[in-house]
Amino acid sequence: MKRTFILFFLSLSLLGCASERYQLSYEIMGTRFGNTLQFSSEYRAFIEIYSNNSIAITSKDFSSKGTPFFFSREDADQLISAINKYLEWDLKATQNHDFFDKQIDTMDTGQKAEIWFVSGNERSHYFTIGLRTWAYPGEMPGLPDLHLDRENAIKLKVLMQKIKSGEISATNRIDRIDIEYK
Repeated sequence: MKRTFILFFLSLSLLGCASERYQLSYEIMGTRFGNTLQFSSEYRAFIEIYSNNSIAITSKDFSSKGTPFFFSREDADQLISAINKYLEWDLKATQNHDFFDKQIDTMDTGQKAEIWFVSGNERSHYFTIGLRTWAYPGEMPGLPDLHLDRENAIKLKVLMQKIKSGEISATNRIDRIDIEYK
């Protein structure tokens, strides 16, 4: 098991070293739950884009480092589709006062990421992304899931659409920085 974690973190560090990264000033707020759903706190999800146009979304607050979820431009359609399904389910569940957790999709982006519909109560539901391994089928210790409410799931969808279309890319960022800061 120790070997699995070492290989996992080594692969994450190699992904980060493979290209330059730039933090996007794109405000997406997540929710972190305590031992019960009654206690929660908000945190900013940090979004970075790499020169190879992969995207890292890191769910962290001031007390933890967080671990990035990596997505590529090619993964955008699958993630957008999962967000659309969440938005559809959120409307239905809110109208019907339903309260449930259900897996929406699984993505293999070099990491195994599960995407879930998670109910906080009958009126609040979350779009949740979590890393999974064979050793931890649920949320891994020290690797918090990313929980987004409806507003922030829509922000992530818009961001992924802009990345997919090329409106936001590392190349655009590099060109702009090179021009403005000579």
